[in-house]
Amino acid sequence: MTNSNFQANYINKLKKYSDAVNPGIALLVIENSKISFESTYGFAYLENKIKIDSKSNFRMASISKQFTGMALAILEESAKLDQNKYITEYLSNLPKYCEQIQVRHLVHHMSGLPDYYVALCSTDKKIPLTHDDVCDFLKSKTSLDFTPGSKFEYSNTGYNLLGKLIENVSGITYKNFIENNIFKKAGMKNSTIISSSESKIKNKVIGYSEWPMFDLNDYNTGNYLLGEDGVYSSLTDMYNWIMAIENNLLVSQETQNRIFSTVKTNDGSKVNYGYGWFIEDYHGHKMYMHSGSWVGFNTMIVYYPDDKLWFIGLANSNGISSWKTLSPLINTYLGLNI
Repeated sequence: MTNSNFQANYINKLKKYSDAVNPGIALLVIENSKISFESTYGFAYLENKIKIDSKSNFRMASISKQFTGMALAILEESAKLDQNKYITEYLSNLPKYCEQIQVRHLVHHMSGLPDYYVALCSTDKKIPLTHDDVCDFLKSKTSLDFTPGSKFEYSNTGYNLLGKLIENVSGITYKNFIENNIFKKAGMKNSTIISSSESKIKNKVIGYSEWPMFDLNDYNTGNYLLGEDGVYSSLTDMYNWIMAIENNLLVSQETQNRIFSTVKTNDGSKVNYGYGWFIEDYHGHKMYMHSGSWVGFNTMIVYYPDDKLWFIGLANSNGISSWKTLSPLINTYLGLNI
């Protein structure tokens, strides 16, 4: 636990985000299932001078992948999905070279799929990308980048396919599945999935460029792609998400263990990525984590299971690093002198 002097000094350093109308950051520490530290700084919407608070809805960016991972675990637990099956049993409209990819290869970033970002994503074009655009991009290629299962390579393309796979297996939209089977059950009343048909997101935070220009940076043609991104959530709801994980509200303990487990490549090498979570060691402490970065948002969730500590940082400017902001808190709570 942090001492009062540290917290006072830490908070004082972060006040710069609130001293003027600047983007900012929301921070949360959970210790032994209780909120130990919570603080927000800066503005969610500069033009309207709306301040960030605990219910401000940030784009989670790639943290969305852990919600996709949980959705897959729910479908597996209900025997509607088999991770060892080939993805073409669940997905159509894919080129023939995708026939060698199993579901688990997508989950753990071992598929060999080429990444769509450079070819498709743009801040200049106005027509939003869809899953079909990703499939068309894959059809423009003739082969995978490597043999499925042979190595780890982070893939937004793979998680986009998983978003569509969830729809095909469940029979409802990705948005409805996540909201009905995760948000509602976890008590995440403020959270939502972005949709191109929606003009507003409740308590929405806007993304901005780096310090000190703070140009509006909230649009990209890839904004509405789901599976790899798409979740908007707040500190209040992320606390409920964490409680749902800790108390096995969504899946059994056995399934939960698999979500946070490493896997192996074809040659037996370890892959430190579970169902939307990196699995690492931090100075002798087991750490599960994921970051996100997109259209000005910089997000981070970190879990130290043996220490019963969670840390969340949600920022709305490219110039604010959630990890660097959280690191002093993390090191102090863990008792690390680094």
